Amino acid sequence: MQSLTTALALGCMAFMLSACSSLPNDHNLASYAMTTGVQKPFKINHYNAAVYEPVYVPREDPLVPKRDAAYTRLENVIKVTLESKGLHEGEMTDNTIRVRFGLASEYLLSDAELASAMGLNPGLVTSQEDSKLTIGITLIRADTDEILWNGALQGVMLKGLDPEQRDQRLKQAVATLLSSL
Repeated sequence: MQSLTTALALGCMAFMLSACSSLPNDHNLASYAMTTGVQKPFKINHYNAAVYEPVYVPREDPLVPKRDAAYTRLENVIKVTLESKGLHEGEMTDNTIRVRFGLASEYLLSDAELASAMGLNPGLVTSQEDSKLTIGITLIRADTDEILWNGALQGVMLKGLDPEQRDQRLKQAVATLLSSL
């Protein structure tokens, strides 16, 4: 009887967990998963400037063929989002935050590698025909190199979007990721 109870409990738990991370079949929805971590409590308005530092995986990503353009778009969206919170781009001072950011498809960055590098893993579950893209952002106190906050977001790489739709989806994803600041 105890083994039956254990099996039922595990089955229910597996069902609940799969429901939490499964994707809707409607690819018009912005399907993504994210996780953030405050490494040290801080107030973003304590800092007077941000310096942006892209972090590249050292190999070409076949699923992101225009990587430089993608990084430029990502950096611009992060800047606009942080500026709306009062943090503007500026020179390196004692009250500066270094904003490290990067992106990679699952072709270059596995969930295990993401967890090892950032200590975070959103754990987006995708179907075999879908590919996922990960965006990572880390905020670092410039004068001490102390990590203040980090976040990672994974989304399904939707095919057939025009540039305006891709930009809107990127803005929505970054705004959601940085909303906890």
